[in-house]
Amino acid sequence: MKAMQYPSKKGVLTGSIMAIVLLLLVGEMLVLPFHENPIAYAVLALPVGLMAWTWFGTSYRIDAGHLYFASGPFRGKIALASITQVTCGETIWVGYRPASAGKGIVVRYNR
Repeated sequence: MKAMQYPSKKGVLTGSIMAIVLLLLVGEMLVLPFHENPIAYAVLALPVGLMAWTWFGTSYRIDAGHLYFASGPFRGKIALASITQVTCGETIWVGYRPASAGKGIVVRYNR
C-alpha cells in the first residue's frame, strides 16, 4: 500500500488566536531596537517560528501499518492495529492533540 498524506484542517478560532499572538510578537519585534538587545529579539523570534512551523507543518500520513503525525517539532506514530475507535467531528479537551483546528478526527488507541 502506498503511503497517503493528509494536510491538517485549519480552524478559524485556532488561526485567529495564533494570528493575534503573532501580530503582537512581530509588532514587539519591530518596535524593539535590534542593535540594543539582540538576545531579546531572538527570544521573541523563537515563538514566532514555532507557531508558524506548527501551523504550516501539521500533517498526517497513513501507510500499511501506521498512522504518522507531525505538528511542528512534535512527531509520532500509532500502529493501526492498536487503534480502537475513530470519531469524526469531535474535539478533545484532555490529552495530546497535534491539530490546527478545534473539531476533527479523534483517534483512540492502546485501550
